[in-house]
Amino acid sequence: MLNFTGYKNRFSKGLGLALCLTLILKVVFGNIAFAAICSDVFPASTTSSATASQQLSYSYPGGQTFDNFFYLLTNSIGTGDRYYNGRTMFSDIEVTPGSATRLFVNGDLILDSWGNFIAADVNAGGDPADLILVVNGDLSISNKSEVNALIYVQGDVTITGNPVINGAITATGSAPNAKTNQSYDADAVANADFSSLCSLAGPSFDHFNISVPSAASTCGMAAIVITAQDASNATVTDFVDTITLSTSSNHGGWAVTVGANSISDSDTDDGAATYLFDLTDAGQVTLALTNSHADILTVTAVDSLTSTAAVSSSITFSDNAFNVSTTSTDVIAGRDHSFNLEYLKKDPVTGDCGTASDFTGSVNLKMSYSGSVNHPAGAAAPTVSGVTLPSTQPASNNLTLSFASGLASLTLSSTDIGEYRFDVLDDSSGLAVDVSGSPINIAGSSADYSVRPFGLAIAVPANPAASSATGGIFKKAGELFNVQVSGVLYQSSDDGNADGIPDGHDDNDPSNNADLSDNTTAPSFGAEGESVASSSTLILPALGNDPGLSGTTTISTFSSGSGDTATATRFDEVGIVEISAAISDGTYLSSTGITIYGKSGYLGRFTPAYFSASANIPILDDGWYDYNSDGSNDWSCTFTYQGQGFAMDVSPRLTLTALNASGITTQNYTANFNKLFSASVSDKNIHYVISDNVATTGSVPTISSTSITINDLAGGLIDLVINGLNDGANGLSYTKSVQPSAGDEAFFAEFSVYFFQELTNTSPSLLTVDDPGEPSQPIIFVSEIQTYFDDSAYLNTDTNSDGNGDTHQDLVLRDADNICYMIDTNADGIVDQCDEFVISGIIGTEIRYGRLSIDNAYGSELLPLSMIYRAEYYDLITPTSPTSGFKINDQDNSNISACAGSIVSSAEISLSDFQLNLNSGETALSSTSGLSDGLGSLTLSAPGTGNQGMVKVNISVPSWLQYDFDGDGAADQPSAIASFGVSAGDGIIFYLKENFR
Repeated sequence: MLNFTGYKNRFSKGLGLALCLTLILKVVFGNIAFAAICSDVFPASTTSSATASQQLSYSYPGGQTFDNFFYLLTNSIGTGDRYYNGRTMFSDIEVTPGSATRLFVNGDLILDSWGNFIAADVNAGGDPADLILVVNGDLSISNKSEVNALIYVQGDVTITGNPVINGAITATGSAPNAKTNQSYDADAVANADFSSLCSLAGPSFDHFNISVPSAASTCGMAAIVITAQDASNATVTDFVDTITLSTSSNHGGWAVTVGANSISDSDTDDGAATYLFDLTDAGQVTLALTNSHADILTVTAVDSLTSTAAVSSSITFSDNAFNVSTTSTDVIAGRDHSFNLEYLKKDPVTGDCGTASDFTGSVNLKMSYSGSVNHPAGAAAPTVSGVTLPSTQPASNNLTLSFASGLASLTLSSTDIGEYRFDVLDDSSGLAVDVSGSPINIAGSSADYSVRPFGLAIAVPANPAASSATGGIFKKAGELFNVQVSGVLYQSSDDGNADGIPDGHDDNDPSNNADLSDNTTAPSFGAEGESVASSSTLILPALGNDPGLSGTTTISTFSSGSGDTATATRFDEVGIVEISAAISDGTYLSSTGITIYGKSGYLGRFTPAYFSASANIPILDDGWYDYNSDGSNDWSCTFTYQGQGFAMDVSPRLTLTALNASGITTQNYTANFNKLFSASVSDKNIHYVISDNVATTGSVPTISSTSITINDLAGGLIDLVINGLNDGANGLSYTKSVQPSAGDEAFFAEFSVYFFQELTNTSPSLLTVDDPGEPSQPIIFVSEIQTYFDDSAYLNTDTNSDGNGDTHQDLVLRDADNICYMIDTNADGIVDQCDEFVISGIIGTEIRYGRLSIDNAYGSELLPLSMIYRAEYYDLITPTSPTSGFKINDQDNSNISACAGSIVSSAEISLSDFQLNLNSGETALSSTSGLSDGLGSLTLSAPGTGNQGMVKVNISVPSWLQYDFDGDGAADQPSAIASFGVSAGDGIIFYLKENFR
């Protein structure tokens, strides 16, 4: 069970049902003076109908904004005190592991399931000590949910089926008995951070302080303030005992002015009564004592459990007395406030009470003020009608008031906060005389009035107050900042409608707030013991994830009226927020129904702290060969020729996740707040470099056409996709040189793709290679900059324009806000360095320098003539030999691997350059075998008798099989000479082209 007792906050007065239940339990179980002890709040079994000692004293801070849970998206709510509205949920609630989170839900919370796979989990897999869940309503948990928390429910608990629940459950209403999958966690109860929600020690009550006026009217009432205190005179805010009241004269009747419960007073003129302190009284009540007898009496209060008693100072009840009243009890520091001073008297014959309406004139008075137990020492004294009041009765008259029909008005002026009453004495006017005609003293005391600050001025240093997604940057999400709060005095220009509320501070529009920064600070604000709770509301993006403020959100220490969170507050999301400040317990001193407002205006912009990244790893497909021009690939061999197009099986895809400083996804990094997905960002500044990691060929790989697409996936996820590399016909290729050289031996391609920021260099000619100190430098190519880079991806820049690179620039992946992809360089679990991102190990095909060659042939003109052609590639002759040369490419159209590769058919073969007696039409191609295991043949028909001669046989092949056969520096189609009836020994001169092998 949970015990929320340390808060000075009072329960919302609207929790009537809970208060009635509390009262009933106290009557049944006896009178207990206690601070609910944390270890008692959650016993070893699920608890329903929680006793008073098991109930929590909590309330929501005044002006608290309640966030809305996401219906289907995961809710990462952050740490500290979080406030959300109740609802039905199918989504999860996550908290930061190892951190204390206290989640207050206002309304019913239903953790439901959807189908067989979706269920609302709470802190799934986490330590129950990390989450204290308080539900101001009913709680329902479905069969498939997992909940790890310490749960307090101000209502009933319903459990459907058998969900997994670890921790403890306490309810003021009904709650089911433990199920199979419900486990009590004593360690979680012992280790949880309850903050001020319950006490780690026993009761702290020591004595009562009874504040009474020195004088009162038999026609009016005396305000009696009773405060439960500990030994250090601090208010015991969780005091819940019954007290017995009496007066020394045994006269008087009692009523409640400020208090949660009614008073029990069976005889309204015997001075006796009882009152049951409620948790929501926060240790203090104000009672009204009426007494028609002209007594001098004292008030006694006795604690019914401990018998601790306290006796007040004396009160003089008189038939002639002053009564101080006001039409509004909302007294604001810095704003003049009107009071009435009424001369009350009792008719000695009839006993009737009323205003001495027959009196008109000026009266000289002695007036002072008396601070309550809440009044801060050293606070500036109030001024009444131009007279600064002393804190004790003055020796001589200090104030003259003009009465009309028994009434006078006075004006309170204040320059500080406080809580005090007014004491008035007339001992010289003769308004009332005794039988000898001597003046009778007429005295009066007011109730205690709380003088509050006008508003709470909020300042956040270095806040650019961005009002849109293009505004200035304030902090990274999760980065600490300081919230400064001051209690300030009234300024009429800030209160156009004179309602006592700073204009615009009570709505949700950050743009219309009255400026409180130039208001005078109330110097004693905070010295009265109040603290300030700060919260935030997400302004932009609309409907975004709002985890609220985390870290230090309460200010308890003030100096000269100002305090701050000591740079320990954070907001864990992307966007723009507004901070609200409110008195932590919702009530300023003894005032009731008054909210003190303070708004920051726009706070932000917040960006992600950094990006994490993940990527696919494409595979290099083998070559592309659309022989029949039908748009599909006819190639199925497991290698690729230089000059032949090939591709990646999928486009390289990098997925970035925007994270806050704690490594949690910032879901609001989307739409206008996504600074990667904007009109200003394209492939011109999110550069990608494709690096060949293994080739030593001088023929640089090229790409035909690529572009980058940036896709906003919402929820803080961004895809960067390089388009074009998966286009087999136009994707990648090695530019084939006309003659092979060292390094053109067969190799297995391996690529890397680098993502990095925009380059600041304006001229590629200034880019030079930063020598990596390695014997061979990898070839890197990019669509924007055709140049060489080193392994460490540095570029030299010419900063002094002398033509030499003299400094270098890191290439890292970052957005337009300079938020970058970061890595953990020292493996300590903390990212510490911006970096490029590399998709490496892209492999899958072997690259071969190839050609098709055909042999010369000769034979009789009376017989058909066969010719041999072969697919060849350049490689080491033997594995151990450094000599390179051409070898038959037996994998081209391999029978073993069923490879469909290069195609040689009759359509590719032509005859030309007929010589001697051989003319066109006298021989023709009669058959061709096509390639098989790299070899093929063709047959020419016999020309016949008398048709001796020669003909050139040409084979048309793709560019990757062409070769500079004649050494003229240009690639040639393969060809050879067919000779019929002519041999080298005949001495006949004819054209002959020799094959180079």
